[in-house]
Amino acid sequence: MGTPQNFRYAGIGVGLLLVGAVLGMFTDPYLPASLSNAKKGYQAGFSAAERLVMASSFGTMISPSDVRSVSGTVAAVNGDKITVRTTPTDPFADASLTDRIIDISTGTKIFTVTQNTQSVIQGKLAAFTESTQANKGSGTQLPQPFTQTAASAADIAAGDKVTVSAAENIKTEGEFVANEILVEK
Repeated sequence: MGTPQNFRYAGIGVGLLLVGAVLGMFTDPYLPASLSNAKKGYQAGFSAAERLVMASSFGTMISPSDVRSVSGTVAAVNGDKITVRTTPTDPFADASLTDRIIDISTGTKIFTVTQNTQSVIQGKLAAFTESTQANKGSGTQLPQPFTQTAASAADIAAGDKVTVSAAENIKTEGEFVANEILVEK
């Protein structure tokens, strides 16, 4: 059974709790706006956090102002339009932009990209080293670990992983004309 001293501590705790609740009710109107905004709901707090992050130096790293390419998986192919499902890297991105509709025009360049085997990469690196030494470093280009081959819209199928580039800023565009499409095979 509890001792009188334990009841005394419990009574003091309950009393302090009641005093804090009463003070909180009377001081709420005098709180700074930034603190009382939290009572307006989750969205107000989220919006305030977003403004703070975007105003900091982290904001430009999370959400660049100019976006000219997106990557994702082809969800659907419908003639000269493909739907690409992207995974946004910006935690504050518009959720409606997860699926982007890509228009393929006559000027759109389409390539398939295939990973080279280890032996092909080693052969290209050996040729690069030899060429660099013979030309003393001028006119040589570092070999790429993949092969890029011209393709057409018919080579794009649902489930393909693609990277789509555009000539203009597409950060807020749900549909845009592709300048180039790289299809991983």
